[in-house]
Amino acid sequence: MFGVLLYLPTLALIPHYAFFIPLLYLLIKDKGEGKLFAFNIRKVDLNIIIIVSICLLSLINKLLFPQKAESFIDFIPYPILMFLSLFYAKKLDSQDLKVLIYLITIESIVVIIEYFLGINTFIPGVENMNDVIKEHANEFYYSRPFGFSNNSSVIAYKIFLAFILIDFLNLKSKIFSAIRIVLLIAIFLTFNRTIFVTLLLYIALKLLLPFISVFIQLLKFKIKRSNLFIIIASLVMLIGISFLIIEYFETIIFQLTRNKGLDLSGRDEIWAKFFDFIKSNWIFGNGSYKYEVDYYSGMIHAHNSFIQTIANNGVVITLLFITLIMVNLRRSNLLYIFMLVVYSLFQYGFFWGISLLDIVLFVFLIRMDLFENSNKQQSITNFS
Repeated sequence: MFGVLLYLPTLALIPHYAFFIPLLYLLIKDKGEGKLFAFNIRKVDLNIIIIVSICLLSLINKLLFPQKAESFIDFIPYPILMFLSLFYAKKLDSQDLKVLIYLITIESIVVIIEYFLGINTFIPGVENMNDVIKEHANEFYYSRPFGFSNNSSVIAYKIFLAFILIDFLNLKSKIFSAIRIVLLIAIFLTFNRTIFVTLLLYIALKLLLPFISVFIQLLKFKIKRSNLFIIIASLVMLIGISFLIIEYFETIIFQLTRNKGLDLSGRDEIWAKFFDFIKSNWIFGNGSYKYEVDYYSGMIHAHNSFIQTIANNGVVITLLFITLIMVNLRRSNLLYIFMLVVYSLFQYGFFWGISLLDIVLFVFLIRMDLFENSNKQQSITNFS
């Protein structure tokens, strides 16, 4: 149930504050026993100290640079929601994460259905996007399905999270192999270029480590027969992919760039406006209020978590955000966190305060027990 409630706020037409609903569920589940918020000063770790420091500095920012607020809520520093992201990450278990994977897989199937029906979405509130398909029938960019989400970017990052969570939890059954295929098809159909790059980099790095030992064996002329098969299969696959790229190069370039050359979807203009603001406000940023710039479609964020955070809060607070990640880096979680960082360099990924991606980031940062337990369980299964 907890996994379902964390998934709901990612859906179209459901407000962001729905992320408080899982907290109500946990309170009800606690049955007034007081265990949910049991506090032990000895268990205050560095993560909490860093988040408290970020919140206090953000509050000082708001006091020094007050802006017009529609309500008292607007004056509360948004980084305080990081406590909720951290709290949810601590309460999640492997079953909750599996539920998230299943729900995202169902939405991925909806993505596939939407694509073949020639629509962006089934949801009436965002159906105006369906008209764009007719105007740009030959461009994948405009036929991107939304699943049950507000746009293709949201469903794309959810699919990617599900894909890497399968590896994180070491789920290797046939059903999860089938789920991977569904997720890969859906990722392609959402045609999110940031996710394409991130996923390809993830797969390349994931495959690199086993290949290092294989090539060492090859250099020593002590290659195992099974590893020799891996090399031959990989070479065949590489040749096949290269042939497809050469054969359909012009089509691929057209679809990726929409015949506009190097197309960053306006990020170059948006980032330039943000950098102009940061040059003059690099210490305190926007007083810890969310900063946006005027673009063709209206007011828009930076499409980069780090640029956005500097613009919002200034350099000092941003360094604390980065420190929060750095102090939790381990060899076992480095790849997963690196992938979220890569994604967040081209999208406003984490550092919202609370979002599904922020919660999963904290899972990777502080819940390596889930990773280790899943790997131990797999080792026991293999041994049996």
